[in-house]
Amino acid sequence: MKRRLFTLTATAAALVALPCMAQLAAPNIPPEVFVPPGGTLVKVKQEMDGDFGVKYHLPNGNVQALAQQARARAEQHGYRVFKSEDKGHEVEVDLVRGNLVLEISVEKEWNGVEYDVEIDRH
Repeated sequence: MKRRLFTLTATAAALVALPCMAQLAAPNIPPEVFVPPGGTLVKVKQEMDGDFGVKYHLPNGNVQALAQQARARAEQHGYRVFKSEDKGHEVEVDLVRGNLVLEISVEKEWNGVEYDVEIDRH
């Protein structure tokens, strides 16, 4: 009985916390980073030195099309491509603007598509 009461109390506490969790501030995604519609934010890394990283998971999609959208968004913000590699199931694009390097990786996984973007200062 005590175990069941604890479980019900913990469940009730978690349900009460849900509205608060939904109000958490959205991460500050730089404008040069393409945010995929329908993507689930998996990870955000914002470092004090200005480096930034974000990872999204999409349930499905075309890796080449997503990489092209991300590349076009970065180019709209002044980046230029210095390396691009298409392996069919994975596309990697590296772009540069001044001392910033923006790395895009889009990979087909067994459960969908992983989309990663890193911005590093050099």
